[in-house]
Amino acid sequence: MGAGVFETVSAEVDLGPGGRYELLLEPGSMRLGGEFREVTPPQRLVYTFRWLEGVPDTRESLVTVEFRDPGGGRTEVARSWSPNSNPSVWSETRAEPAESSGLASHAGRAIPW
Repeated sequence: MGAGVFETVSAEVDLGPGGRYELLLEPGSMRLGGEFREVTPPQRLVYTFRWLEGVPDTRESLVTVEFRDPGGGRTEVARSWSPNSNPSVWSETRAEPAESSGLASHAGRAIPW
């Protein structure tokens, strides 16, 4: 699987500690899911991530996402994954428009990965 654009065609999200999520991405009928370990609005999410279908690597990762306000109507989003199999892809910090950051906001939109 290489880089591309995938659309979230189905999303079930119980956003709270111990809550679960499952997403279906197209093209490719790829399902992923996990459990929220920490939810600290509006600063931090910690959750598990695992491909459930459509991708051969089903190892579980722990993902930490931190949201920071650098000003100017933007949100800085810092993501880290453990185990971190590819630091150039899975560890990043970037600034996004404030309204586009957050897991739930991606449902039904194209996600550039």
